[in-house]
Amino acid sequence: KGNNAGIGAVFGVDATGAVFFNRAVPGSSCQDAQTKGDLQPGDVLYTVDGEPVYRAPLNVIANKLLGQNGTYCNLVFRRGDGEVPLKLERRLTDKKAAQNAVNLAKESSGVSRIRFP
Repeated sequence: KGNNAGIGAVFGVDATGAVFFNRAVPGSSCQDAQTKGDLQPGDVLYTVDGEPVYRAPLNVIANKLLGQNGTYCNLVFRRGDGEVPLKLERRLTDKKAAQNAVNLAKESSGVSRIRFP
């Protein structure tokens, strides 16, 4: 297959359909960005590689984010009135850690529409 590496983001969907960053999977490029303060929970995903994904279905977003291990994708998140451009590496992450991050996101938000692409 070869296209199953991702950026390690666990997303949520708000009442308007906007997809937002909830938490990072350990060892992912999203975790690196969050640690540096570049990515914050609540940041709304706006574009992936120049293509608008605002309010897109999670499966569409997942298809754009998943790819070959070691490749990069360019994302733009919105935070308030500002834009946060990030270049994130696709990495293979531990499936157990990913599922744990999803479960923690669900517990902390009380939202069941959370998915790790």
